[in-house]
Amino acid sequence: MALLLVAAMVVTSSCSLIVKDAEVDAQTPIITVVGQTFTKGEVNALVQNSLNYQASLYSMYGMTFDPTSESAISSAQESVINGLIEQAVVDAIVEAGRIAPSACNNHPTRVMVLDTPELLEKAAACQPRFARDGSIFGAPLVFLICSVTDDAWVRPYDQMNSSEIDTSIVCDQMMMEATEQGLGTCWVCHFKPELAREQFNLPEGVYPYHMLVCGYPADHIADPEHREARTIPLPDFLLK
Repeated sequence: MALLLVAAMVVTSSCSLIVKDAEVDAQTPIITVVGQTFTKGEVNALVQNSLNYQASLYSMYGMTFDPTSESAISSAQESVINGLIEQAVVDAIVEAGRIAPSACNNHPTRVMVLDTPELLEKAAACQPRFARDGSIFGAPLVFLICSVTDDAWVRPYDQMNSSEIDTSIVCDQMMMEATEQGLGTCWVCHFKPELAREQFNLPEGVYPYHMLVCGYPADHIADPEHREARTIPLPDFLLK
């Protein structure tokens, strides 16, 4: 599945007025995203940090930047709020995986969030076939799903280690939550696990099983006929 990175979700609230309104207490909640509430003071602090950072960059290159201008404040607020939304979405997906069931409740699964250019480049290096625009399929977010194999339940009759099953349940629940949050996903297992262990410096005993690739999907399905042709017919799916 090709994933398309588009602009982050925009909150339609008059945050520039909220920031300037002295009658609104700093502890007053002004935005809630995915169940997390942020106060005026918290948003203002993040906006100010963003403005200070921009001012330092402009100064570094000998350029002028007015952090008190309406346009600068408005732009910083939009960037901060979009960032809060994006982080809240990531947190919700991670939480969905954390509470997933596992064999005997051993919970051997461990998840790494890959959301920086450096980490995404490393993910792409694990399978160059899927590399695009500095990531896997050009996606802005990838979850590396691993297992502490010694922590997983082992079936006594044939010594089957439940790591593959447990990590698959986690991946599936994260995929469903990502879909709930409006993201498209692609479950990737075709990568070199030893290379992934090396790229991400995984501890001894932690084995990488899956990558869950996430991004905002295109508004159409590429080659829907091909997808339909590869779907198993119901009579073949059901054993009799």
